[in-house]
Amino acid sequence: MALLSCPPSARAGSFPKAVLPGHASTGPHLAASSAESKSLPPFALAVGAVAAAAVSATTRRRGTKNTSNNNNSRQRATPVVQLGASTSEGSRVVAVVGRDGVGKSKVCAGLLDLAADTAKRAADGSFAQKSRLLEAEPGEATRNFSCFSHVYSQRDGRGPTPRLHLIDTPGHVDRLPLVEDALHIAQGAVVVCSINGGVDAACGRAFAAVERSRKPSVIFLNGVDRADGAPGFLAALDALERRLGVRPVVLFAPAHVVGAESGSLLLNVVSGTLCSTQGCDLEPVTEIADSKSRGKKPTVIAKTPEITKFATQLREQLVEALANVDDELMEAYLETDGKVARPLLEAALHRAAAAGLISPLVAGSAKTGLGLDALQEVIGTFIPGGSGDLGAQLGLQPATPGAVAFRQLLSGQEHLVEARVVQGPLRPGEPCQLAGVVAESVFKGLSSRVVTVTPKRLLVHSARGEVQQVQEVHEGDMVLLPVDVPIALASHSAAEPGSGVRRGRCTFALQLGGLKPEQREALLRALDVLLQAGDGLRLETNEETGDKLLSFMGTLHLELVRERLVREFKIKTLPLGQPHVAYHATVKSPVVGKSAPAPKKGVAWALLELLPGKRDSGLEIQDELAKLDPTRGGKVTAEVETALDRVLRSALGKAGPGNIPVVDVIVKVLDLAAASEQQALEAVTAAARLAMSSAAGNLVLLEPVVELEADVPSKFVGRLQMDLKDRRGEVLGTRHSEGENQVVAAEVPLREILNFDQDLNKLTEGEGFFTFRLQGYQEVTPVLQKRILAELTDPAS
Repeated sequence: MALLSCPPSARAGSFPKAVLPGHASTGPHLAASSAESKSLPPFALAVGAVAAAAVSATTRRRGTKNTSNNNNSRQRATPVVQLGASTSEGSRVVAVVGRDGVGKSKVCAGLLDLAADTAKRAADGSFAQKSRLLEAEPGEATRNFSCFSHVYSQRDGRGPTPRLHLIDTPGHVDRLPLVEDALHIAQGAVVVCSINGGVDAACGRAFAAVERSRKPSVIFLNGVDRADGAPGFLAALDALERRLGVRPVVLFAPAHVVGAESGSLLLNVVSGTLCSTQGCDLEPVTEIADSKSRGKKPTVIAKTPEITKFATQLREQLVEALANVDDELMEAYLETDGKVARPLLEAALHRAAAAGLISPLVAGSAKTGLGLDALQEVIGTFIPGGSGDLGAQLGLQPATPGAVAFRQLLSGQEHLVEARVVQGPLRPGEPCQLAGVVAESVFKGLSSRVVTVTPKRLLVHSARGEVQQVQEVHEGDMVLLPVDVPIALASHSAAEPGSGVRRGRCTFALQLGGLKPEQREALLRALDVLLQAGDGLRLETNEETGDKLLSFMGTLHLELVRERLVREFKIKTLPLGQPHVAYHATVKSPVVGKSAPAPKKGVAWALLELLPGKRDSGLEIQDELAKLDPTRGGKVTAEVETALDRVLRSALGKAGPGNIPVVDVIVKVLDLAAASEQQALEAVTAAARLAMSSAAGNLVLLEPVVELEADVPSKFVGRLQMDLKDRRGEVLGTRHSEGENQVVAAEVPLREILNFDQDLNKLTEGEGFFTFRLQGYQEVTPVLQKRILAELTDPAS
């Protein structure tokens, strides 16, 4: 069953070639002409150059035909060029993403078996057993889901042949930074969803991360062996469309035939043929003789009228979806009234997939192996291999080995940087240029900074995940490079440090006061190592409160950090407390300050007035002398005003209860008499201190307010809005998010969301997350001020 004619050499153990002739991109279009598409070799149509696709996708007009089955409400983002790939044959790094429990690890196990020379395609329950993979991280077995990314590499040991590198990512929302890092380094992604109610908010987050990465992707709809026929499959497609905003392009769908075991057959939508567990790939097997030569089980099943109708429906949806994003196919669609020739359809499919305009979908079962061989070849067809000119884009020197960093690991006392080789081969003892070591936004491309490392050994992951030593790695391979000291790697999280935006986190004050000096130093050293993991852990200092703030992605992240401290550093205590809220205060009515009870001849004298200023105005000094008596002129020289500003800021910085700063104050100089600038400064300083002393009972507290956005399933919106109002928040509105999710925007006092991560997790059954940024300060009520003052003056209260 085929999209293409695939030569036997492109079966298990290798990937199909993706060769694009130099003339394949013409003008603003992605494709060759229809005449060229008919004459090109089978895989010459495979994947267009990513750079050409990026240019074309931004200039292409969308098709104008209205369709009822394809609701393309938004156009897919054009794939990024930096970590794209050439169209030449080469190794592939593929991130496997999805929520927990959809079978990502089983899909990995099955793909790795198929990539091996000795692939066993047994159609029984032992196929793709997760236990074949080495998931050795403590804590995962007890939780029964992945908490870390695992790399598996299928190699045949025969040198620089195409190899499959899979990054099995965690599905928990707390581990989203690890997913984003995997997508950044990979050439494409497989998004695994379940046909049985698995297209939920967590699945939507996986799709959103893939879309942000702007990489080609393939959807594997798992669990067709447990589905209830075509209605269940179509319901899953509808759920995916609601979640994605576009309908996936189905290449292989479950076929339910009377007399055949449920979930044992797939329908190739392009060719209209059927296949079984051991015979699903891009080339149909219809003759017994051909089957024997390839070791495939033939599919000899007559199509029923129901199957024919189902196949026609899916093929029409495929054609219409492609016509909406491909000009050439649109023209053929209109000219032939929808009856597009198969070569034109295949060529348009490749162009659209390479440009990231569609998401091809393969249905199957990781448990039985159905559809995994089709998925393997779809990956090889639609996700490009090689690295192209990535080395030049990264600023690597040509003819010298180079790699781009993925993550940093600690093995015993040895620091390892895992990277993707973009210029090879690389051998032990040779210098290697390492890019991706400075934190920059992924939307701005890779970091331009490059460091040189000289690894004495080269390590790789096996097909089970064990670390093995090798003597050579090649372009496209994943490799572990031992380094002497930790290296700060780039962050690829959507919420970058310094952006002002914080993901929903649980943040604590690191309480080091009760530790002995040696314990404190050991803990800080260990945290410094863990901070290099790139999983969202942050350690910051609040300049106002002096707190060292340790932020986690959520409660699971906190648990994993505690476990790593015990296991790797023998540190059993992580002293955490509630962080201090940075309150401010301001005067609520005018206060007068004098440097002396009354002016005396020959003695410096100053009269000041403190008034409340506008919110967020800071400190403002006004010389009122000229206004009161124009004949006198202003007496506050620039030097005195500068010194006064410095003195007042210092005094106001700790003038409030509990040493909180007093802000938003206007200081009016009403009178000043002095023989010198020094005397003037002394006089106004004395007056300012007296005014601040008088203002102690005339202060009103200000609390920080944040702009919060919570992304939750629609069914929880009402409950969330009530919760935010209970937290003294003001709901500003809602807007549509991914699929059936809504974003609720609100302004909420910071003190009310210190435990919001845990509460939101309970409220939304683990499907919600939030971000926030500081909006400003607001005055608190007298009742709340009394409570806060008690906390500030007596923390034990």
